[in-house]
Amino acid sequence: MKMPQFAPKAGIDCSEARLDVHIVPQDVAFSVVNDKHGWAALNQRLTAEGVSAVGIEASGGSERDVAHFLLERGQEVALLNPLRVRQFAKASGILAKNDRLDAGVIARFITAVPCRPLVRRKHLEALVELVTARSQLNDQLTVQNNQARRRRDDLLRRLDARRAKALKADIAALDKRITAFIKADPALQAKKTLLLSMKG
Repeated sequence: MKMPQFAPKAGIDCSEARLDVHIVPQDVAFSVVNDKHGWAALNQRLTAEGVSAVGIEASGGSERDVAHFLLERGQEVALLNPLRVRQFAKASGILAKNDRLDAGVIARFITAVPCRPLVRRKHLEALVELVTARSQLNDQLTVQNNQARRRRDDLLRRLDARRAKALKADIAALDKRITAFIKADPALQAKKTLLLSMKG
């Protein structure tokens, strides 16, 4: 059956090593390596085919880097719920499942179902990195304090105290940086309590 004309859209099925791609309505299928060279080739092909939107299942984390790569190059990208895509496939009578078929299902899903495009917020990503670093430092401080309690030698206790002081100073510096990030983004103000309640 001939598909109605619309702006081309692409579905991408991601694995750690490979990206399987399907573009509709051209019914073009191909694969690239899941690395920077493969992403560049993918972006070039999507542009050449006039693709207006790209759908990628949000599963496993292997999709994040390529999604961000495409976003930074002006592609419209939607991260899709795998369960919704699978339900769509079953409703469409597609019961078989492999990477190439999945890419085709994803392409047809974003053609038939309105999808919210992904917006990359580098500001938020930087904040998450800071909060993660703070948590790691706090873990180190806990280990340091536990170790210090078992020390008998005076010199070792002084060295432990010096390390603990340095870790506390680093944590305080990160706290200031995190607070500055939150103040700079009004959308994060509502999430301030959650962010500050993270471990550490």
